[in-house]
Amino acid sequence: MEADLLSSDQPYAVGEWHVQPLLNSATRRSQAVSVEPRVMAVLTYLAQHAGQVVTRSDLLDAVWADVVVNEDALTRAVSELRMLFGDDPRAPRFVETVRGRGYRLIAPVTWAADTTPTPGES
Repeated sequence: MEADLLSSDQPYAVGEWHVQPLLNSATRRSQAVSVEPRVMAVLTYLAQHAGQVVTRSDLLDAVWADVVVNEDALTRAVSELRMLFGDDPRAPRFVETVRGRGYRLIAPVTWAADTTPTPGES
């Protein structure tokens, strides 16, 4: 299944947020927010598995494969995603915690080619 995953560089939408992984940016209603690269990697991995429970171990292996970290790094990244989306862990609309298992992105995800014009394009 991993070979079927879309490129982690491809823009996508999570709910009303337009996400551009290459720019580490998320935009909603012309409000652009910069996202730390590892937090973006967590979001993109969850988006690639939208609706599915992703274990903490899988996320750690996918996002922090090149370094040794404890689960606090993942907890912090998910917390930052929740702050970005204004999500409440007790009544989630974006990232759901599945106790004892991991996380699940529950917001709708739409993958599309980036059609946003670059500066200077008409």
